Amino acid sequence: KGSIPRDLHRRRDAVFALAEAKDLLAEDSSIEKQEAAIEANRLSPDLVPAAVLAARAYINRGKSRNASRIISKAWQSQPHPDLKTVFYEIFPQEGDEEKLKRVQKLCRLNPDHLESKISLTELYLKQENFPMAQRVLKKIHKRDRDARVLTLMAVAEKGKGGDDQKIHELLNLAITATRGPQWVCGKCNTVHADWEPVCVNCSALDSLEWKVPPKDPTDFTVSEDLLPFLANEFKAKAPMKQKTSEKSLQMQENEKSK
Repeated sequence: KGSIPRDLHRRRDAVFALAEAKDLLAEDSSIEKQEAAIEANRLSPDLVPAAVLAARAYINRGKSRNASRIISKAWQSQPHPDLKTVFYEIFPQEGDEEKLKRVQKLCRLNPDHLESKISLTELYLKQENFPMAQRVLKKIHKRDRDARVLTLMAVAEKGKGGDDQKIHELLNLAITATRGPQWVCGKCNTVHADWEPVCVNCSALDSLEWKVPPKDPTDFTVSEDLLPFLANEFKAKAPMKQKTSEKSLQMQENEKSK
């Protein structure tokens, strides 16, 4: 009576081990950090930050198969952008075809999850396979079209030579759309940039959840490889605004001279 359930106890141990791994990482004590990260992942394989650190620990040891197994198991439970990032780090020199095959296999572990669809879309866009990218995007329900999805839709439309007005409409929708999931405290709804074992606001232990916050932050992330497209789109808009402003100023001058 009054004892902590076994699963909860293991989870708490995993959180403490992960907190130790993060601290050791800050102190650059790699061997101890790797052991703590691997232990945290063993205790709670679905804890995303533990899976990320443990996979990187195995990558540093040259054990790519172990790293792949950890990411795959975590993806089955909770697909996350950080898992995808580490998944790419396992074989950094692989070609496009090999990478596509690996990502397709990973996404098949949780095919209906939004993160799986976004991951496939980004890779198709990087390979300029715009028809396949649009095919995946069409499978995303309208209610799930956050800023990331709408931005990818704009990139795909641009890539296939689509209508400029439609592209601008999609980018405008992206500006006001939900920014997607963040690390949010389940107790006080405080948004954190990264996972922390204790909430910085209410000090609750293991309270951070990967979800869309009640009040959206203003930033969102898309693949860095796609950012040049966005920059070109917004640069293209700038002269239009400038001309409108100059025209308005000229009208004001004409009114004054009358």
